[in-house]
Amino acid sequence: MKKEFRIDVRQVQNFVLVGAAATLVDWSIFFLLVHFPDGDPLKANVVAFLVSVVFNYRASSRWVFAFDENKSDAEKFSSFLLPSLVGLAVSEGIIYLGVNVNHLEKMPVKIAATAISMVINFVTRKLWLEKKDEK
Repeated sequence: MKKEFRIDVRQVQNFVLVGAAATLVDWSIFFLLVHFPDGDPLKANVVAFLVSVVFNYRASSRWVFAFDENKSDAEKFSSFLLPSLVGLAVSEGIIYLGVNVNHLEKMPVKIAATAISMVINFVTRKLWLEKKDEK
């Protein structure tokens, strides 16, 4: 069955609120970790991502997306994690190019990477996570 892609304003609002909270978790951890002696922004980004993606999954499953109840919890989390990994890959690339190659400040680059990843995450999660419309 073909899945219809509809934008629901309330869903987008909830996505933004949950995403803002997850972003706060992500940025806080990133900020703390880049100020340790090693301070590697790529490692900090992965650790911050792992913590925030678990938070984001729990909150999104409650307030944003109507997950397919025919899937097991492991299947739902995997479906949530896969688009997140795409976002992580994009974010890592942006941070590598911004910080390691162009020597820009870490936090502004992280903020730009987050903005781009957020759009990718919404579209891929909407397509992969929600129940298919029955016709």
